Amino acid sequence: MKTTAYVLLLFVALALSVPGFAQAPDDNLIVPGQRIEEWTLGVTTDGYVQMTGAQNVPGALAPSDALAQLIIVGPETKLLGQQEAILPAAPTNIKVSELVVEPGASVRTHSHAMGWEYTVEGLNLLTIAGRTSDHVSGEAAWIPDGAEHTHDWHSTLRTRLCLITLGADVASALPSEYRTFAVAAVGLSSGAHTVWLYRISIGRYPPNWDVGTFISSDQPMVIIGISGSVRVGLSGHREQTLRGGEVRVFSDAWQVTNAPDQAGRVLLLRFAPKR
Repeated sequence: MKTTAYVLLLFVALALSVPGFAQAPDDNLIVPGQRIEEWTLGVTTDGYVQMTGAQNVPGALAPSDALAQLIIVGPETKLLGQQEAILPAAPTNIKVSELVVEPGASVRTHSHAMGWEYTVEGLNLLTIAGRTSDHVSGEAAWIPDGAEHTHDWHSTLRTRLCLITLGADVASALPSEYRTFAVAAVGLSSGAHTVWLYRISIGRYPPNWDVGTFISSDQPMVIIGISGSVRVGLSGHREQTLRGGEVRVFSDAWQVTNAPDQAGRVLLLRFAPKR
């Protein structure tokens, strides 16, 4: 029996508070903090297995653990930031690039198209318009269009950045130290938009487990593979596997779940026009 556990209750609560995200279904299969389908969160995993006939539960759980503990080992979805931006005439080109800096690298000052800069590993000390902020692994910063900024690296750490720029010109230049590995065209209207960046991390689960989080938007979304693999559920009972280093645009995605026997981490870029 295939066991499905969409268990990120925190994200469900977040989704309800963000315009455009799917709300809980009418039959209330998930009630944040109370139950998952007909199972209350106080039910032990052993009791859940006995009642459902499920063959496997994540190895991090003991038979006496409450079903609520699935929240801990389930997917982590985090809003890294949101920004108001003026997008160019359609299509908006999303360019995804990587910068790897070895320990002892010199300070660098440059500029490029607007977008998010995500710290994959290491420590990034970023100065824009005289203000300095530090960004550790898993954090992101918005770089305004054409803004000159300075990177100061921690001399004892290897640092890797993922730069996601938005612009009209697919050939727009980046500083030479960046390696572009993907470009995607997104059919968005021009003008003012809110741009959100989320990180979704899903652990490794047995092949017969579906663990993930719901996503939804009336605008195209961009999903960027950072590491491992995930599955993206699409309308019409279709799905695609997205691997680290891959970038795709989706107009009908509604869920991100674990790939069989693999962990995965992705970034989700979402847009909403200002009305």
